[in-house]
Amino acid sequence: MRITDAMVYTRSLQQVENQFNALDQASAQVSTGQRNATISDDPVAGGQVMQIDAATRGVTQYLRNISSVQTGLSGEESTLNQLTDLLSRAKELATEQAGSNGDAQTRAAAGAEVSQLLAQAVSLGNLKIGDQYVFAGTATDAEPFQADGSYVGNTAQRQAEIGNGVTVNTTHTGAQLFVDSGAMQSLTALQNALNSNDSNAILASMTGLDTAFDATQNNLADVGARTDALTSATNAFTAQQTSLSTARSNAADIPIEEASLNLASIQTALQAGLLATSKILNTSLVNYLQ
Repeated sequence: MRITDAMVYTRSLQQVENQFNALDQASAQVSTGQRNATISDDPVAGGQVMQIDAATRGVTQYLRNISSVQTGLSGEESTLNQLTDLLSRAKELATEQAGSNGDAQTRAAAGAEVSQLLAQAVSLGNLKIGDQYVFAGTATDAEPFQADGSYVGNTAQRQAEIGNGVTVNTTHTGAQLFVDSGAMQSLTALQNALNSNDSNAILASMTGLDTAFDATQNNLADVGARTDALTSATNAFTAQQTSLSTARSNAADIPIEEASLNLASIQTALQAGLLATSKILNTSLVNYLQ
């Protein structure tokens, strides 16, 4: 096939156009640090980046969920520690007033203090973080405890997803912490016994206080175990997040040294191409004039 001047001219211009396109891409790589502007520039790498981004979004959501659960558990731990102090003080008062040293007057004063302890327990049970009552079960928009210590929340535990198909209970319900443990009942029983000046009832209330104290310690241990598990999950997801970030960088980013070298190389090739095309065009013009 005979190669005409027109064919040479067209091919030369196409090469120059390709070099200008390559120059635009190289310039964009230098300015953005991204290897490809669109997925179509490299479908394989683009697909990898999309998969990595999807996995990263999942990990980020799991970490957010874990953080929320940890906040609730921190509040629960503080609550249980304070409840421990309340029960300990109630036990001290019961011990002091159960014997012959107690009388109607001292027991009335102790009863008033226990009434305050009960009110504090109610306040602890109505802990609110953000716009949610922590110990209300799933009925988080209303106080779970009434002034007399009655629980009006529900017993359904809230859950959070902290991994693919992995869910955990967030916090205990108020029923578990204050009712099932016997905390509210034992404080109420002691208050009534003191106000009634009933030494036998005061003595009997101590068993309930001991039971509530032990249950509270067990709940504290459970909170500690949950917190440790969440810390381990956080560490694992943080490491995965770092790994995903590295993988994305390898697939999507271009080192500035590589991008700059590539740009310089394309600029040199473009200059050479323009010079060659200029010579071809001049030769073709001379041939045409002859």
